[in-house]
Amino acid sequence: MRIRIVVALIFLVSGNMLNAQIMNIEKLRMKSDSGWVGKIKGSYNINKSSRKIKQLQTNLNIQYKKDIHTFLILSDLSFIKAGKENFENNGSQHFRYTRNMMTWMSLEGFTQFQYNRILKVNFRNLYGGGIRFEAFDRDTFKLYLGNIVMYEHERHENKDVENNLRLSYYLNVQWVLKEKFSVQSIAYFQPKMFDMRDHRVLWQSNLDFSVLKNLKLGIQYNWMNDSCPPDGVPKVIYSLRNTVSYSF
Repeated sequence: MRIRIVVALIFLVSGNMLNAQIMNIEKLRMKSDSGWVGKIKGSYNINKSSRKIKQLQTNLNIQYKKDIHTFLILSDLSFIKAGKENFENNGSQHFRYTRNMMTWMSLEGFTQFQYNRILKVNFRNLYGGGIRFEAFDRDTFKLYLGNIVMYEHERHENKDVENNLRLSYYLNVQWVLKEKFSVQSIAYFQPKMFDMRDHRVLWQSNLDFSVLKNLKLGIQYNWMNDSCPPDGVPKVIYSLRNTVSYSF
């Protein structure tokens, strides 16, 4: 079991301090021949000026692999409070099963639970499955493609309830520029199955730089465009995170 404790310095950049909560599944998969592996990330910051600002973020990643079967459990929680006002309160839990059919193709099924105060989503539940392809796999460059069908149940802050079938297409690129630099980007296109005008476009990019053997600096950018967001939520939201991590 590999456990990593990461101290993160997080700066959210957007007009409304929004977090797109994009899960980059390819980045969260861990290299392992078999058995259990895991990773834990966490940060807690307090800043006192005219108001006390509290910030908490936790990430849990657990994976079990045996033969052609892989089980992945993910949890992501984020909370920012200034005085008595909550600026950010969101979280997601994700479970995924992958069965390798060939060296370049696998079948996947997943379920996800999510809430996001900024996006005015009290609860979102996803069930889905599909096919994942390894289109290109080299030591310095990897390309993955995915095609998923999912059922979405969503309850908004204004009590509205939506039940939709959505398609989810994704493209993931991993590029090692040099031994110390790596870039990873993933893009999703998620249209409603019978109404393509209702769609989401999500993009996440990560840049990591190794300072020392176990010390890394990282930048993560999230961007989302929702053509039909809940009332009061902008169509475009984004966030920027800077992290310092130490692994042992």
